[in-house]
Amino acid sequence: MTISLDNITRNYGDEDAELLFTHTNGSKLKILLHSERPVRVFLITKGQVPTSIVQFRKAFPMDLIVVPTLGPFEEREAYLEDKTVQSTVNTRIAHRHFRNHWYRSSPKDFLELQELVSIAWPSISLEKPVLNIGQKPQLSMMFIENRIPREIYWSGFGFQIWLQMMTQMINAPSESLLVMDEPDIYLHPDLQRKLVRVVTGKFAQYFIATHSTEIINEVPIGNVASVSKGAQRAHKVGNDEGYRKLLFYIGSSENAEFSRIARAKRIIFFEGKDKKIYQCFAKKTGNQERF
Repeated sequence: MTISLDNITRNYGDEDAELLFTHTNGSKLKILLHSERPVRVFLITKGQVPTSIVQFRKAFPMDLIVVPTLGPFEEREAYLEDKTVQSTVNTRIAHRHFRNHWYRSSPKDFLELQELVSIAWPSISLEKPVLNIGQKPQLSMMFIENRIPREIYWSGFGFQIWLQMMTQMINAPSESLLVMDEPDIYLHPDLQRKLVRVVTGKFAQYFIATHSTEIINEVPIGNVASVSKGAQRAHKVGNDEGYRKLLFYIGSSENAEFSRIARAKRIIFFEGKDKKIYQCFAKKTGNQERF
């Protein structure tokens, strides 16, 4: 995925933008970015200094899946060469070659896509792209809803975006690190919740930048961090008070307590100050996120 470095530094300063990743095996990967200097990458490890790709992956085993900028499908999509399709899979123009990608997919991968579509749209059946031979070969891809076939170009934008998001996830290993930016912009609140369930069921770790209370409510409080413009680092939300401040910060009038109750499977009602006593037990047993 190509990322522009023109505005990578903060407030046009001369200092490098620094990314630091710490792996569970103790290794650290530091990346320094600047618009006027080459990208520098440092691997900090207790083991042998890697001299090959295999050794590097062994020292820092991680697959990074960054969902690219999403967009509407092309009305007419020309058949492209394999090399062209492969080079655009994870770029900002991937949506323009969506049918080409799935035309070349394996039956197993396409079956998984159909299953992921059915999670959000149970009444829709997705069909694999077909090649229409003519003076300029083109691809078409149909979906069937209520027995009526339609081309994906005529579907709603939410459906098109869901297809693209699921496409990025299908071939990713479960130990991959998923990065998504503002998926709530495109999706209905119900689809936002379903997206989180798909992500949490597939990936061991993920980063989702969002202003959506639907997405925030769908994950444990301990997994939420607040990022503000004036702060040097993110602040982890670890309790109800922090959660309320976060909702206020993003401009939501939603009640933190009621939102927690709405996504709970079991609820215990108590009176007075008993909650503090239960919180002590929860902390000792490692279940404080439930309070």
